[in-house]
Amino acid sequence: MISKALSAEDDSWLVTETSSFQLETIRDFKPEVSAILNLTPDHLDRHKTMENYGKAKAAVFRNQTPDQYCVINYDDEECMKLVRDCKAKIVPFSRKKTLDFGVYVDGDTIIIKDEDGSIKEICRPVELQIPGAHNLENALAACAIAYFGGIEPSVIADVLRSFKGVEHRIELCGVIDDIRFVNDSKGTNPDAAIKGIQAMDRPTLLIGGGYDKKSTYDEWIEAFGDKVKYLVLIGQTREKIAEQQKRLRALEAQLTEEENLEIVRMVKAVKMDNRELTAFLKAYASGLITLPEGMMEAEAAADPGENDMEDTKYEE
Repeated sequence: MISKALSAEDDSWLVTETSSFQLETIRDFKPEVSAILNLTPDHLDRHKTMENYGKAKAAVFRNQTPDQYCVINYDDEECMKLVRDCKAKIVPFSRKKTLDFGVYVDGDTIIIKDEDGSIKEICRPVELQIPGAHNLENALAACAIAYFGGIEPSVIADVLRSFKGVEHRIELCGVIDDIRFVNDSKGTNPDAAIKGIQAMDRPTLLIGGGYDKKSTYDEWIEAFGDKVKYLVLIGQTREKIAEQQKRLRALEAQLTEEENLEIVRMVKAVKMDNRELTAFLKAYASGLITLPEGMMEAEAAADPGENDMEDTKYEE
């Protein structure tokens, strides 16, 4: 981002995803349009408390002035608390409520309501090609950022209708025998992972786990409902999640040895990258799923050294 900023022209626009880590040390950073989409537990291994995490995220609008805009999730109570002292013009977006100003869903249409009360109809939520309620919220935020950044509503509508998502975010990476393989490995905290589960519309085999950011997993596990039938756990958090899962509920489904082999065959066929495939093959599943003896070592040996995958989640 720094290199792009240094080489940008005076009239250039940079669209950046700025982390709380970066925002901790800003001095002159002052975006024309800032945005905070949600505030849920994450990076607590660094920030220690939600209050500290919220303060770090709120730095995104610290230097903004009244002639600039701050886009905020109206449906997220914690987000709304953050902007109480924001000097920029607050642009709310809502998936649940009709707003006097901002971006919202009215019936079956995404609406932008300008400061003068004028209404711009953008498109219908069903026209979006990215699944899940959280992606509808992402689309609403994108509408607000783009519109108040000067983009015409017709252009916004065309992009929303054609955008198929990005890698690792509920990315459909293959279909075999009517089983969909979905890569949601950017769901690296419980809240994001819950949204991925909610976007699934059929029985699911879930691969999860990774780096321990001091999160709790009760809500994530409770989100399984009747949808998650099988669970594979990997990474540092494998045992922690397994313990919480066993305390909250027991998955009744078990895989046979033949089913394990079939899953391996299908996963390989959808051409996962090496680290994702190796992570799957090396998943012990905390006793819930165990690869046949010798299979793990034989398959993992095909790509030695690529075993540092921190968080992978697939739904079937």
